[in-house]
Amino acid sequence: MPNNSSSDKNYKVFGDNSLIRIVNETLFVNGYFAGSIFQNPLNNHIKFRLFFELEDKYHNTLLQNLPLENIKIETSNYHIIFEAEFENIPKVEDFFIKLCHSYECCFDIVVEKVNELECVQEGTATIGNHQWRIHKSDADDIWPFPIHAHCHCEVLDPFTGNVYICHDRSRVIRKVRKRNLRLIQEKIRKNKDYGELFDQYLQSYLHDS
Repeated sequence: MPNNSSSDKNYKVFGDNSLIRIVNETLFVNGYFAGSIFQNPLNNHIKFRLFFELEDKYHNTLLQNLPLENIKIETSNYHIIFEAEFENIPKVEDFFIKLCHSYECCFDIVVEKVNELECVQEGTATIGNHQWRIHKSDADDIWPFPIHAHCHCEVLDPFTGNVYICHDRSRVIRKVRKRNLRLIQEKIRKNKDYGELFDQYLQSYLHDS
């Protein structure tokens, strides 16, 4: 995989929101530098080393569905490093596609029901180190948006990315990163219990802003 000029660079993306990107000989995960990919001059195979930021409690879920033959793996509490050599780029791309799918399965919104007769009230979306419990607002809830999410004492507005302390709804304490907000929004959109309501409110929010 030779280094190309900017006008002829190798650029490929994999997964939701371009989870993995190849730009020439550089790898990115979620928009951040994550390793390198290059041609081994000794045998013309394709080698890569990829750093994946991920809490260790998700490692087994990520790895159990991956073809790991000939893959060297290093782990720590907050990351996995994949190092491998494949005969050609299509085999590398196939691995990246499967890796993206396995990663995205870790962070799907899981709708929780006590029984089938109950209305769906909440689900979860785990992004980075935050597990957001996503709720449909009750009629008597004073939050100004119909869907919101809790993580410990924080409350997230999934339309703006604003984060509040649960007992003070008048003050924004921070905003989630744009890439994480996009991930949360995509997971909500794909969920049959939340997607339509989310899009209805988002259009209203964009119209009024």
